[in-house]
Amino acid sequence: VQRLWYLGGVGTLRGYGSGVASGGAHLRGRVELLRSFVESAAAVSLFGDIGWAGAPDGFTLDAAMEQALYSVGAGVTVMEGLIRMDLARGLVDPEGWRVEVYLDAAF
Repeated sequence: VQRLWYLGGVGTLRGYGSGVASGGAHLRGRVELLRSFVESAAAVSLFGDIGWAGAPDGFTLDAAMEQALYSVGAGVTVMEGLIRMDLARGLVDPEGWRVEVYLDAAF
């Protein structure tokens, strides 16, 4: 049984390493602008992520927003999203830019 939510990395909060935040409750959001070109075989994007994980006891949205982690970046995707590369940077306690390459397809 999973008892904690873990944030960080490609699937949850780009620009941060895995497990940068964890807790029994979490919030996260993602905004992405995508522009396709080359007959939709490739696309570029700009994005922003936000995430919070912590204790569910005494949770308030205001407190979560004060402790939230934010990131921004840009990405390139080819083959209709099959292969993706993102360049992302966390904005809270930044450790530099992270390059993440991954497959993003359902099999």
